[in-house]
Amino acid sequence: MPRNDEGEFELILGNKQLLSVFFIVIILLGVFFTMGYIVGRNSGPPDTAKRAAPAEGTTPARTDGQSAMPAAATPTVVEPVTTKTEAAPAAEAPKLPHKEPIEVTAVTRSVEQPIPGQIYIQLLAVAKPEAEVLVDVLAKKGFKALVAAGPNDKIFRVLVGPAKDAADAGKLKGDLEQAGFKLAFPKKF
Repeated sequence: MPRNDEGEFELILGNKQLLSVFFIVIILLGVFFTMGYIVGRNSGPPDTAKRAAPAEGTTPARTDGQSAMPAAATPTVVEPVTTKTEAAPAAEAPKLPHKEPIEVTAVTRSVEQPIPGQIYIQLLAVAKPEAEVLVDVLAKKGFKALVAAGPNDKIFRVLVGPAKDAADAGKLKGDLEQAGFKLAFPKKF
């Protein structure tokens, strides 16, 4: 090894050595990031809702965004789902706190036509399941809301009203904005 006049080592790296060190560092970083991703992904609680089979007498969930419930919704009793695993006792899933059946009621709203000549406040135009959820939230907050047909068969409008006149529509819009719905605008049908 070359030594300088003061007795210290000098390390001289050429382009090949520098590129080799650079690529080794990049490969190591890639391995560590991949390991971190895999550990992080597997460290969360298991998603049992997607894997659990539907209880007897219930309607299975659909993944295409449409409701699997009939138009006239009936209350459904959902039993807690338990699965047997071959894991060690320390790795068992915690017991569910509910021992009694839970009653779930899903309401499928029909599409309504707004009254012609009336002013409504339109909040959003979204898919039907999202529109139904938003109408339920609005009803719980004391607003009279409905799901109306949109520009095509996949988009539905969420309307609040009708308002008596432009002043009433402005007041209704202000109430909606105060309740947290900022994208409201009046629309006459």
